[in-house]
Amino acid sequence: MAITVSEELTTSGDKRFATYCIDGVVYYVLLIMLGIISSFTYMRLGFPVSPFSRWYLYSFTGGLWFMGLWLVYYFISEIIWQRTIGKLITCTMVVSIHGEKPSVLSMLVRTLTRVIPFGILFFDERIVAKTLHDRASGTCVVDAKKYKEAVN
Repeated sequence: MAITVSEELTTSGDKRFATYCIDGVVYYVLLIMLGIISSFTYMRLGFPVSPFSRWYLYSFTGGLWFMGLWLVYYFISEIIWQRTIGKLITCTMVVSIHGEKPSVLSMLVRTLTRVIPFGILFFDERIVAKTLHDRASGTCVVDAKKYKEAVN
């Protein structure tokens, strides 16, 4: 059901910052776990053990893991649940600016524009789509309880 997303439904900058911090912690825990698993896998597969080859292999694959996990974490969790773990804890969720579940394309654009450096500089508390990735994807982050009340 489509509703008009108003300023009262959107979440505050403080709550968005808290969500960002929580997601950062979750992300780094996942990254460390993935690093440990990949390290054991490399050793099991018998990759070269010289310091240079190890550094090159780990820095290259580490960069791939870093960006890949970042994109997958946000994209998959927001596509399936409209939330990340941080949004779940702060009781917020992603909706389209029309109040509906965002499309897969919108969520892909949202996820990919997160990679733009200094995106936080585009934060504007006065409008519904507050961040660069919100504006680019036509989405916004709302208080989940208020949103559900407005829909029902």
